[in-house]
Amino acid sequence: MILKALKAQAIVGKRERNNSLHKNHTRTIDASRCRRTAGGRLATRAAALLMAVWPLLAQARPWPDSSDRIVVFADQLPESMSTQQRQFSASRLAGTQKMRVSEIRALRVYNADFLCLHYQLGLGCGAHPFIIGDEWASDWDYVNSRESFFVHNASSARVHQTAWNWDLMDITSSGGSFNTAFPEYWITSCLYRVALNENDGVFADSFTVDSYSFGQCNPSHEWLENIDLCRNNWIPSLQTYAAAIKNRFDADGRNFLFLPNLGALITSWDTTDYNRLGHGGMIESFCFWGNDSYLSAEDWALQMANINTLARSNQVLLCQSYIGAVANYRDRMFATASHLLIKGSRTYFFMLADEGLEYYPEYEITLGRALSGLPSDFNNLWHPAWGVYRRDYTNGIVLVNPGGTEAAISSLGSQYWLVSASGGGAVPSNGEYTGSLSYTAITSLTLAAHSGAILLASTNNPPPTPTPTPTGLGTPVIRANGETNEVSINHPGAASITVEMNAGESAGVEADWWALALAHGSGEWYYLDGSMQWHLFSGNLAECRPAYQGALFDLPAATILSGFILPRGGYSFYFGVDRRDGTLNAEGPIEYDSVYVVVQ
Repeated sequence: MILKALKAQAIVGKRERNNSLHKNHTRTIDASRCRRTAGGRLATRAAALLMAVWPLLAQARPWPDSSDRIVVFADQLPESMSTQQRQFSASRLAGTQKMRVSEIRALRVYNADFLCLHYQLGLGCGAHPFIIGDEWASDWDYVNSRESFFVHNASSARVHQTAWNWDLMDITSSGGSFNTAFPEYWITSCLYRVALNENDGVFADSFTVDSYSFGQCNPSHEWLENIDLCRNNWIPSLQTYAAAIKNRFDADGRNFLFLPNLGALITSWDTTDYNRLGHGGMIESFCFWGNDSYLSAEDWALQMANINTLARSNQVLLCQSYIGAVANYRDRMFATASHLLIKGSRTYFFMLADEGLEYYPEYEITLGRALSGLPSDFNNLWHPAWGVYRRDYTNGIVLVNPGGTEAAISSLGSQYWLVSASGGGAVPSNGEYTGSLSYTAITSLTLAAHSGAILLASTNNPPPTPTPTPTGLGTPVIRANGETNEVSINHPGAASITVEMNAGESAGVEADWWALALAHGSGEWYYLDGSMQWHLFSGNLAECRPAYQGALFDLPAATILSGFILPRGGYSFYFGVDRRDGTLNAEGPIEYDSVYVVVQ
C-alpha cells in the first residue's frame, strides 16, 4: 500500500508549521488534507535561509592533503560530459568551479567529496551570468536599479572596467561601517548561492587592484590611478571588505571558503595583506603569462615568494597556468616544477589550454613528500652553485631556471632519472586518457631559459588510480509550482510540491526515501513518515523516519502538496534517498534535492 501511495503521491519532505506549536510538542499532519489552510504561522524572513544549517546539505567537503602528490583543481569542466568523462574527472581531479547542480551531482555519484566552488565577481557587477542552482542567471537587474551600490568618480560617473564590461561596486567604509548596502547584499546572497548550488565555497573573481586599476577602467576613479591614493584609500577599504566576508563565512559554521582571485601577485607597490584577504585564493598566470610569454626572473621570484608565504599559512591556493597549447611541453614542465617548489598541504594546480576536459601526465609524477617544510624565505631555495632554484623530495629533486639564459649543471652528484611527458590534453568521451611519462638516466643537466626539470631518484611509480564506485542512488528531483531551486509566490498564492525519481542504472537498489521540510524563520522541522503523515521534530535527524523503504524505481512527477496556501515567509523542502538502514545518513552516501519557496 505504501509503494502504491509513493508511486501515486511522491515521497518528498514537506513541512507545515503552526506558530501555536512549540518544539516540544508533536503534531501530525495528514498530507492528503493539506489543501487550502495554512494550519498556522510559519516563519517569515527569506534571508534566514542563509543561517539555516542542515547537515545533509550545508557542510562543505574537506580539501584533500597535497603534501605528497600533485592535486589537480580544474578551472571549469564541460557540461553534459559522458559517463566515462565523469568517472575520469571524479577519480583524477579534486574539484572544479562554475558547475550546475545537476552536473556536480552527476560527478559526485563517483566521488562524494568532489569539490565545487561557486563563481561570481567579487566587487564588480555586470550582465554576466553565473550559476544559481541549476541555471545560468544574473542579478544585474536588481543591482543595476540601486545606484548607491556603485562607485562614482568626481563627475558622478560609474567606474567601468572596459575589458570585461562590468561596473565597480562601492565597498568603502568609514567609522567601522560600510558606506553602502552592497557589501551586506553580496555576502548574504553569496552564502545563499553557495548553499543552494551545493558548493564548498566561492571563487570571487577580479578582486584585487590589479584587475581594475591604472588604465583598465573608463570612466575611472582617482584612487585607482594614483599609487598613494590607492594605498591610502582603496586598499584599506578592500581589506575591510574582505575581512567582513571571511568573518561571516567563518561565523556561518558550514566551513565554506572565501577564495578571491589574487591575480599574479607581482605588483610590488601593492600593500594588501594577502594573508588576511580570505581563506586563500587563485593565482592566475601562475609561473608565466601564457603561450611563451614569461615573467621576468624578478617577477617570477616575487610571485613564488608571495605564494610561499601564503602556503606556509596553510591557505587554500589554486595555482593556474595558461599553457596556450597542449604541445607546449617546456612550459608545462616549467609550471609543474614551479608548483612543486611552493607546494604545501593545501596547494592545488591546473594547466589550461582551453581543451574542455583536459588532463596532463605531469600531474602523475611521484616525488613523495618534501624533505623539509616551506622555507621562511623563498630565496633559501636558490642553489648558487647550479644557478637554479632547488627543492628536495623523498624520491628526487625539483629544479627551476626562471631566468632568460640557460643554466648548465656539469655534475648532479649522482644519477637521476629526468622525467619527460608526452601526450595529454583533451580527454575524449570514452575517458581513455593517452598521456604518459618517460625517464632518462642523467648525471648532468642543462636547463633552458624559463624551464624546469623533475629528477627522480628511482622510477618506481604507484599503481594506477582505480575507478571509483558509483553511490548508485539515482537522481531525486523536487519542484515547487513546477520549478526547481527557488520559487517566489505572492500571498495568498498557493504552493504545489511535486517529486520524482530517476533511478537509471540504480533501479532495484534498496534505499530509504526521505522527505523533510523547514520553516526558516522559526527553524522548525517536519518529516514525512510511511503513512504519509507529517511530524514536527527538533531538527535532530536521528528522530526522522523514512517515508518509504524499498527498491529504487523511476517515479514520474507526483504531487505531494496541492494548492496549499503558506503564510508569508521562507520554506525549504527536501527529498533524498540513502542506503536502506532506517537511519538518515547525512555523511553519505546520499542523494537529495531541495527547493526553496519564498512567500511574499
